[in-house]
Formats: sequence, structure tokens, C-alpha cells
Amino acid sequence: MANYRNQLIERGERPSSDGGLSTSTIRHRASHLAGFFRWLCTQDGYRRLGASLPEYFALPRKQMAKTLPPPTKEYPTIDDAEDMISSMPRVTRLQRRNKAIVACAFLTVLRAAALLSMKLKHLNTEARMAVQDGREMHAKNGKSFTVRWFPVPESFAHCVVAWKEEISALGLWP
Repeated sequence: MANYRNQLIERGERPSSDGGLSTSTIRHRASHLAGFFRWLCTQDGYRRLGASLPEYFALPRKQMAKTLPPPTKEYPTIDDAEDMISSMPRVTRLQRRNKAIVACAFLTVLRAAALLSMKLKHLNTEARMAVQDGREMHAKNGKSFTVRWFPVPESFAHCVVAWKEEISALGLWP
């Protein structure tokens, strides 16, 4: 954190902890000032102000470039996800569990912490839904809700159902 602060100071910027402003705030304030001076130049008694005065509030290109959205991120397609799940090893019980967790991630779109703390009782394979119970799972802000499975390839659901059946057959889950 101190290193980041030093980098800001070297660039002539102040960190927000020292009263520095974000680029977005600076841009908005500059545009408001420019608008005010555009209006002011039209008022009686201020017409001799230069018409180019509002242009002085235009930020340098370098400053404006910081607010540009980051380049779009490449995400795997559903076909890529299906290929990944089908290529995962399934020899050991641990490998089959891992495969079921990844498939469940695509079915329920739960956060990683919630997925890893999920119990089989939270999965209703017949109704094709999952319950995020904030009391028993690591849920953000302890939120509880029910989510229906997303319409992804049936192989994802088959993987989760097969895992639940395997664990039930071993007597590890009622």
C-alpha cells in the first residue's frame, strides 16, 4: 500500500487518503466549470471574457485516458466449459467430486466460497435447484436464496446428479 502511495506521489497525484480525487471526479468537476464559464461568457458585464476560456478546463488526453474502460476480457464459451468438464479426470472419488463442483458452478453460478461450503442437502436435483443457506454456507453477507439451474448443457447436470447418487449409495448422505 505504501508503495502504491509513493507511486502516486511521484506522478504528482495525491492518494485519496490525502484528499486526492478520482479521475472521474476531476473530469466531472472540470466539465461543470467549463459549462459555468460558457454560461458566464454570455452574461452582461462578462462578455469581454474570451470565448475560448471554457477550453482551458479541457483535461489532457493522458488524464482522460485513465477513465477509458479496460479492454474487454475474454471469457470461455459454454462449449469451452463443456470441453473442460468432459476432459477432467474421473478415476478417483476426489476427481469426480472436483468435476461435480465445476459443473455445479456453471449450473448455479454461486460464488466460489459458497460452492466449496455447499452440502448435498442444498442441492435438489429433482427440482433442478440449489439453496444458498447463509447460516450453513460461506455466503456473502450471510444471504440466503434459492437459485434454479441455468440452462447449460445436460452433461453439467448429469455430472452433479451422478456425484450426488454416488455419495448417497456410499451412505455418506441420507
